[in-house]
Amino acid sequence: MNSGRGFRLLAGSPHAPFWADVPDFQPRWPWIGGDLQTLRNRLVAPPKALWGVERRLLIPLRSPSFGALSALSNAPFDLAKAKQEKLGASPIVLMVHGLGGCEDSAYLRLATLGFEGCGVEVIRLNLRGAGPSAASSSGPYHGGLTDDLCDVLAWLHAERPGQPVLAIGFSLGGHMLLRLAGQLGAGEIELEAAHPLAIMSISAPLDLAAAGARIAAPRNRIYHQALLRWMKRDGAQWAPSDDDLQMRLRAVASIRDFDDRIVAPAHGFRNADDYYYRASAAHGLSRIRLPVLALHGDDDPWIPLDAYQAADWPDGGHVQVAISRGGGHVGFHGRQGILPWYVMVTRKCVLAHISGARPGMAVF
Repeated sequence: MNSGRGFRLLAGSPHAPFWADVPDFQPRWPWIGGDLQTLRNRLVAPPKALWGVERRLLIPLRSPSFGALSALSNAPFDLAKAKQEKLGASPIVLMVHGLGGCEDSAYLRLATLGFEGCGVEVIRLNLRGAGPSAASSSGPYHGGLTDDLCDVLAWLHAERPGQPVLAIGFSLGGHMLLRLAGQLGAGEIELEAAHPLAIMSISAPLDLAAAGARIAAPRNRIYHQALLRWMKRDGAQWAPSDDDLQMRLRAVASIRDFDDRIVAPAHGFRNADDYYYRASAAHGLSRIRLPVLALHGDDDPWIPLDAYQAADWPDGGHVQVAISRGGGHVGFHGRQGILPWYVMVTRKCVLAHISGARPGMAVF
């Protein structure tokens, strides 16, 4: 892709019709550089009011001991009425947050705003033990916990028959979706008619060990401390009366330590290294068969660009990987408008898929 567009493709064709009218990406002043792009969502609060009818969903997981995941749905008023009357098959855009996030994360709210007027239902999922799900499920989640995503997709297929699902994941949520796409392509998981129509990832890590090392670097100390604080905040809600858990949480001094002491034993991994290796999406990228759009910034301070350059992306045009010049981590605040560039691109991807594409067929 011409660098004048502000992005280039690592996988996919720059001549695909999809890219013809995708807006150029140029960082918007004063958010210049990867750090300011990343921090902007913490410095400028997104609008509090969204759109449509907002409803709380409780999605049961496969084992009663795991509980249920809480999610928030935004649907246009006419679609909400149609659901009450059991009519219509409006598309669903399922959004999955990143590490330390939840339904109220700024990037999810901005992305939801971008789908106003598109005739879709947006569902912001809270992963196991995160946000409102902390009260209804047994935490923690982890970057490879695709079983929970399968449970959500199966529930949507049963409760919303005929409604196609397109999934967008941010940061670690994007990693989970990419791993799921690889597992589906390899036949490790079978969702039958419940599989998503397409998957989009924003600033997703591909190699969990490499991403962990990057966030632990001295230059990222402020980011690391903030993420760890949010993780320990979520952990404190899982079982307030569990003295052993609370003691282990207090002893945690780093994200790697959290993964070693909390995540690994909760999910059957030997330690953090075992978790990072076994759960990383990088191993299955070449087996992806679903349409996938992955967006990443070349100045992302959290996620190494070389993981994208070294990845074994599949041929065939159904996977498009765009690297922008700038954008930071889940930032992409550009001159193209008030909403981030990733909102414009994912909205175009969603609308292209639901305007006539057959399930499982790429529109790129």
